[in-house]
Amino acid sequence: MSNLREGKEKMVEMLSEFDKVSSRLEAKEKELEEREKQLQLKKTQMEAEHKRKMSYYTNMRENKTLKRKMVELGNKMETKRALKSDIESLRSQIDMMKRKEEVEKKLEGILVELAEKEEELSNVQEENTVLVVKERTTSEELQDARTELINILMNQSETSQYVIGVRMMGLIETKPFMNEMKKRFTGEEVEINSMMLCSLCENYLQDPDWHPFTIFYGDDGNTKEILNVEDSRLNVLKEEHGGEVYNAVTKALFERHEYNPSGGYAVPELWNFRENRKATIKEVILHVVKHGTEPDPKKTSATTTINGKGVDPEKTTTAAVPKTTTSTVQEGKGGGKVRKRQCKSGSISEK
Repeated sequence: MSNLREGKEKMVEMLSEFDKVSSRLEAKEKELEEREKQLQLKKTQMEAEHKRKMSYYTNMRENKTLKRKMVELGNKMETKRALKSDIESLRSQIDMMKRKEEVEKKLEGILVELAEKEEELSNVQEENTVLVVKERTTSEELQDARTELINILMNQSETSQYVIGVRMMGLIETKPFMNEMKKRFTGEEVEINSMMLCSLCENYLQDPDWHPFTIFYGDDGNTKEILNVEDSRLNVLKEEHGGEVYNAVTKALFERHEYNPSGGYAVPELWNFRENRKATIKEVILHVVKHGTEPDPKKTSATTTINGKGVDPEKTTTAAVPKTTTSTVQEGKGGGKVRKRQCKSGSISEK
């Protein structure tokens, strides 16, 4: 029995030892498997590193090859560019030569045309000079004719009914002065004071330093002279003697400024009294041919009566006293300078 028990104990020990050995073997197997995995991982890593290095070296070689090829290509492109530039330069030179030939031909034609134009211009200038001389001569002849016709009409009889006559441009109408003075005086004082005021205004008009005009700039850029509404003389004249006298003076002022801006005195002008405008030489000649001229025996070279239609002097709307009145007038205020003035006038018919 004891032997059997001992055999069992040995069997148990052997089984226990077997289990221990089996456990150790399993542990070893696991360890070996783990090492195998690590080795496999290392192998994979080494292969990957090898591939990376191989790829790097391959890329390096390829990059070097690519750089070399790029340099070669750049050199070829530069050579091609230089050749193209040379070709373009040659083409430009050829085009310039062609253009130069064309320009020379055109220039030759232009020079010929220029010579023709210069000759034509010279002819035109000669013709223009002749025309200017003719125009000046004609203008002088027309002016002489107007002057002669004025002299003829100034001496025509005033008893006939005339449409064409002579009007003194810038002559002060005395009727407004008479009308104004009739409001203030009676008898001879009317005429005396009228002529004194007329004489004062006449001296104003003949004053070379008096220029009651101002320059007006229009929207079109042109300039024109208009009456200066702030002129002291005109304002005093209007305030003290009324609008009728003011209008008569400004009318004469405008006419003198237009017809004789430098002289300051009235000038004769051929006039169509029916249409109230300047008469043409043709109209005056037809008038003279039709009516002739009848010298008035009452006229003298010093005192000439100017007619429009030769109507009765009592019916004239612009009448001047047929004499020269000399009067002493005081100009200005506060005892200014005393001068002697004369107011001369004729008669103008406007029927």
